Amino acid sequence: MRLAEAYGAVGYRVTEPDEVGPVIDKALSVDDRPCVIDFRVDPAENCFPMIPAGASNDDIILGPEPTPSAVRKVRPRLVEEAAERGA
Repeated sequence: MRLAEAYGAVGYRVTEPDEVGPVIDKALSVDDRPCVIDFRVDPAENCFPMIPAGASNDDIILGPEPTPSAVRKVRPRLVEEAAERGA
């Protein structure tokens, strides 16, 4: 996190899911300069929303449409509403 420090900020790196909360708490406790948090994720993961390389904010990708089986697992009510609409 040397780049953050070179600009006078505090730099943190998160490499494991269980580090997220503690690092965010550390960053929120800093009150005299900005903080940069580098969240390391598996390159195969699709993190949404995302902006493709070289694109503008107008080209944001919000994520894939959920599959019916995923929706059934997460929000059963949405499946019923989709069925009522004929989706």
